[in-house]
Amino acid sequence: MTPEEIDALVAETRAYAAFAEESEAIPMPEELNALNVETLPEEIPYKPASETNIGGVRVITSEIDSPLIRISIRTDTYAIPFEDLFDFAEFTWLLANLGTERYTREELPAKMADVSSGMTMYNNNIEKPETRVIDSFFLTGWYALPETLEESFDLVEEILYHTDFSDYDYIRADAASKYAMNQLYMDSNGPSYAIQAVSSNYSPLAKLNYYLNTEAQMDYWDKLSKYTDEEMDALVEKFNGFRDIMLNKNGVMLAIMGNKENIVRSAALGYDLISKFDSTVRERIDYAAQIEDLPLHTAIVTGGNVQYNFAAADLEAAGYEQFDGGLKVVMKIIDDKLLYPEIRVKNSAYGANSVFFNTDYVFGYYSITPSTIRRLLRLLMFMRRQEIF
Repeated sequence: MTPEEIDALVAETRAYAAFAEESEAIPMPEELNALNVETLPEEIPYKPASETNIGGVRVITSEIDSPLIRISIRTDTYAIPFEDLFDFAEFTWLLANLGTERYTREELPAKMADVSSGMTMYNNNIEKPETRVIDSFFLTGWYALPETLEESFDLVEEILYHTDFSDYDYIRADAASKYAMNQLYMDSNGPSYAIQAVSSNYSPLAKLNYYLNTEAQMDYWDKLSKYTDEEMDALVEKFNGFRDIMLNKNGVMLAIMGNKENIVRSAALGYDLISKFDSTVRERIDYAAQIEDLPLHTAIVTGGNVQYNFAAADLEAAGYEQFDGGLKVVMKIIDDKLLYPEIRVKNSAYGANSVFFNTDYVFGYYSITPSTIRRLLRLLMFMRRQEIF
């Protein structure tokens, strides 16, 4: 800065300091009111959710004092054939990522932003811990304002029924991109795959997720990226057949959050859309039963240099009814008295902890280390002999 510029900056700083000292518009910190529990409003701005049935459609509503509307439509997808799971995942991914009959792939994002916010369409799997049964479902959800409510439902129908899958070059390029990105993710996120693998013998959901997210998924994307146009034609034909399975009235749920007027409007629009769904009753497919069990001792090879070692146990088989505070105490004792001093301190591992996996009944241990897996396994065998699990 030149001397003149420095002088100007000093002058501005002094002028602001004088203004701040004299101004009553700038509160001092001691004058600010701290937010605490006592200052929060006691009234609840929404009413508890209520549930009803309209013509066989399960409708859940939550009334709030706001013009904003949240709509979700959930349909069961547990009847998708096992051999088509990767094709179906690709189908649901391409919805809202390709163009439609009325909007090109470049125009669709702008239209979605015009009439809605946060529009999502995806398939998911969850597991009921009490039964260990997998529920597969497709969820469409979005926010809308009163003035765009009808348009938002119209756009959702356009995407669900009229997505244009003819852009084969985009589908192939997208598959190649996902293959490359997932390879990097697998190399840098070994623990997420190891957790699924080590708990797959106890959890059907972990077993399914490991199958859907590792080698078989990578092989699918690799092949899809090299499909011929004839193979693409056959895939699109299969995509069109998925709609009746995915968009099915049996078990459908419509959830709406908004004020009373907008709930009524949304329910009518939602019921009109759902009335177009197929009504064929289909049997549930047990996906996990069709996947081979992993060996109890499994190695997962990635491009990373760090080694993650996991061991897991079924809590129910070990005599625990559920994961609770008492088990958290056991985990803390194991961490402080065994894993940390024996694996981390004495054997120079990067880390070692007990962990509660993402179910209600799988519990395990892990270490992060370049070379101490034998020491970890010896320690785990000691813990088994002590009947820790």
